[in-house]
Amino acid sequence: MTREWLDGRDLGLGCLCGSSTFSRVVVENLGSAPVVTDFVACIECNAMYWMAPPPVIREPFNYDKAYAHMPKRKPGEKW
Repeated sequence: MTREWLDGRDLGLGCLCGSSTFSRVVVENLGSAPVVTDFVACIECNAMYWMAPPPVIREPFNYDKAYAHMPKRKPGEKW
């Protein structure tokens, strides 16, 4: 698995040792897929910091788009 290097200056994060290079903490379990955590670790001193993932922005539900595949029904017509 490749390491993802993060620049702390872009994240507004700096380590107490003075480094600004971090990597995402990934837990590798035997027999299952790796788990990407909400923690980052300093490359220089391995101190760990919690960094919440960016919020997921969802567009509002569009009923017209969701039901566009359904046939149209005339007023008074029964299914």
